Amino acid sequence: MDRLQNIETFGRVAQTQNFTATARQLRIARSVVSTRIQQLEEYVGAPLFHRSTRVVRLTEMGRAFQRDGSELVARANDVVDQMRDVQGSPSGTLRIHALTGLALGHLAALKLRWAPWRPA
Repeated sequence: MDRLQNIETFGRVAQTQNFTATARQLRIARSVVSTRIQQLEEYVGAPLFHRSTRVVRLTEMGRAFQRDGSELVARANDVVDQMRDVQGSPSGTLRIHALTGLALGHLAALKLRWAPWRPA
């Protein structure tokens, strides 16, 4: 069971109030949405939705879970974004060999521009 994926699916169902609409948005089978919600309810130990034939409504526990769950998903997405940013950032050691005159003039200015990226 992928808990984070189940929580994301829960949030989508809470927005749409419909398993079928959620399945269409996520491009998965309705049965997958239902299974994810059942797994999450079993994990939490309480029903998160009042179910009817056409719509679902959040239970009291579901409303509380929605507040905390949406924060959790947002934080997880932030962490992933930060990791992707780190991968795209320059890293490692930059070594430059140059004649003294060039190093004193042009490369000194370059070092000043580079310094915010790589503090000494």
